[in-house]
Amino acid sequence: LHPDQIPADDEAPGWSQKFRALGELLPVVGLIAFVLGSIYTGIATATEAAAFGVIGSFAVAAIGRDLTWANFSASLMGAVRTSCMISLILAGSAFLTLAMGFTGIPRALADLIASLNLSPLQLIVALALFYIVLGCFLDGISAVVLTMAVVMPMITQAGIDLIWFG
Repeated sequence: LHPDQIPADDEAPGWSQKFRALGELLPVVGLIAFVLGSIYTGIATATEAAAFGVIGSFAVAAIGRDLTWANFSASLMGAVRTSCMISLILAGSAFLTLAMGFTGIPRALADLIASLNLSPLQLIVALALFYIVLGCFLDGISAVVLTMAVVMPMITQAGIDLIWFG
């Protein structure tokens, strides 16, 4: 940390500082607009747009002279760590799903929820709150894969179409 680089509270940034900061932000905003724009206009699929984002990030880093071997290797290691964590969570949740299927826990929970006589809206609200809390600890895909063996029978028994449940 560099406390000497923090401006005092009474110093308001001038317009020149604001425009300079805005100029540094424009490449990032342009990259986001390019990636999302290519998806929404139908130019690229989500996977192709991700590749565009990677290429654009390299270009922004190279133009800004921030592309060093240390930064590049650190970003690769971060991506490998994240991919490995997600893969291990998915493998563990697949095992848990299989084990719970053998024990009959999903069917028992579905019967329990059915006995509560919740309306479909009440069930969706309860599940939304559950996923919000779970999202504090897990990423989205891991939370869905981890809980799908229990949630899917409940949703089916409540009469909610799985296509619309998502």
